[in-house]
Amino acid sequence: MAEINVQPKERSGGSFLPWLLAIIGVIILSIFLFRNKGTRDTADTTSYNNTSSNAAAAGGWSPIDWNAPSAHYDEVTNEDIDVRSGANYAVYSLDENVLFDKDAATLKPGAERKLVQIVTSINKRYPGGDVAVFGSTGASDSESHNEKLSKQKAEAVRSWLEQNGIDHHRVSIEARGETNPVASNSSEERQQQNRRVEIVARKK
Repeated sequence: MAEINVQPKERSGGSFLPWLLAIIGVIILSIFLFRNKGTRDTADTTSYNNTSSNAAAAGGWSPIDWNAPSAHYDEVTNEDIDVRSGANYAVYSLDENVLFDKDAATLKPGAERKLVQIVTSINKRYPGGDVAVFGSTGASDSESHNEKLSKQKAEAVRSWLEQNGIDHHRVSIEARGETNPVASNSSEERQQQNRRVEIVARKK
């Protein structure tokens, strides 16, 4: 019997399959790289929003002793302003209710008289030096709400300082929310002690 040699029929378009797979691979890779770039961009933006890019933030404020000794500055006469000082810096502390109504971030009209004295003191004793505004709250609301509110209050004070004699390149803010209490949050009276704004200035 004659041997029949049957060759498999070549599929039409077989050479197109590797190209198709390559194109799909390039598309998937492009999507992956684009998504990663978006994530990095978002992270960079978040970092920038939480810390100022100016010299004040770059220098760091960790050496500040928040329990530094009380100081008496002749130019600071308002009893609502508590001043403490270290070797090359001062902390000007104000209760939140001196500057703001409860749960609000708009400066009271009377707050400006206090802030004028602080600006005068900073320009006299720390000319050209870095300034930071720290906002703190009690724990009567959610942690995220408290952090947001403390940031809004710190930003309001920073904006006022920049409009009244402190160059904006010198000023940074830090929203501490309820994370740095000076008293327990066991009562409304104690929580009120934790609602404060502290303005720190240091020598250039």
